[in-house]
Amino acid sequence: MSSSSRLLSMEHQLDTKVNKFGDKFKHIRRMSSTDWDIPTGEAGNFARIKNSEEGFAAQIDLSYFAPTYDPSDVKVDVYGYDLQINARKDDPKNPNVALRELHRQYRMPDDVDLETVKMVRSPKLNIVQVDAKKSDGYGKPVMFNVYDVRSEGKKISLVSL
Repeated sequence: MSSSSRLLSMEHQLDTKVNKFGDKFKHIRRMSSTDWDIPTGEAGNFARIKNSEEGFAAQIDLSYFAPTYDPSDVKVDVYGYDLQINARKDDPKNPNVALRELHRQYRMPDDVDLETVKMVRSPKLNIVQVDAKKSDGYGKPVMFNVYDVRSEGKKISLVSL
């Protein structure tokens, strides 16, 4: 494993723990929008959301950004509990200057299991599908075995720390 991939893995693990346990970061994360509206404020089916006890699903239609942005110019990323949508239209005369930019961030529910988040982009249909299962309870189930050492005739000694 290369050092860069190991660093990315460690960064992902840290982000997962911070998103689950960090109070300070939880406040920042909550600043994302939970209103799934289209950026222009018009009514429509920009995003179809299904939020049930079993899971969360969002289907985002990128054609709602047209004609201002081509669907291929719109980038959709999932970072922790946040779904980020970014678009940039460059000036053809000066590619270092953006004619127009769009940044939108939406928050998935707090009970989404981050390890099950999957995002699929369909270039033909201009749709991005985000699916995630919900976590049930306060964590993952833990399995452990209990042995009765007295029944096997073993000598028990107490260890103090």
